[in-house]
Amino acid sequence: MSGGRKIKAVLIIGLLLAVAFAGYHVEAKNGAAAKFKTYSNDKFKFSLQFPVSWDRNYVIHQQSSFLEISFLGNSKAGKNYHSKTKKNLGLTMFYIGTHDYVTKNKIAGAQQIGVSRGVKFYFFLNVRNPINTLLQIYNNPKVKDKNEKKQALDDYKRAKEMEKDIKAILKSFRAK
Repeated sequence: MSGGRKIKAVLIIGLLLAVAFAGYHVEAKNGAAAKFKTYSNDKFKFSLQFPVSWDRNYVIHQQSSFLEISFLGNSKAGKNYHSKTKKNLGLTMFYIGTHDYVTKNKIAGAQQIGVSRGVKFYFFLNVRNPINTLLQIYNNPKVKDKNEKKQALDDYKRAKEMEKDIKAILKSFRAK
């Protein structure tokens, strides 16, 4: 093997190892490489694939019978800081809940996305759509902080872009 081929082989192997150890799953999508991170839930025994582009812009809150997937932005509203827990809660984008939770709470419009260990899981939205709060802050003349208004608008645009990925995330549901 010539020197040039050795270098190419080492680079390719290094790239493959870097991708493998970074926890990414690489898939071909329309001829382009798309990167995803696997979210694995040990309690509910399923996994989801989140786009790497979502990094640092979402948080998952686990409750006893549902997950809340929230947008995490840079504005005060986008962070939604909770002083008691000392955590940024973000703004709800969507939920994934068990059949029992959806039935007990009479959640209209819930859509089944998968089954794991005999438990059906459903996708549903928050009817109040907290993401719109960001646009309301931007448009509110009472909010005088121009930087906060700009961050709220930037967060809103980012969240709307992320919403386009939700269908693919839900399709990635895999039982463990």
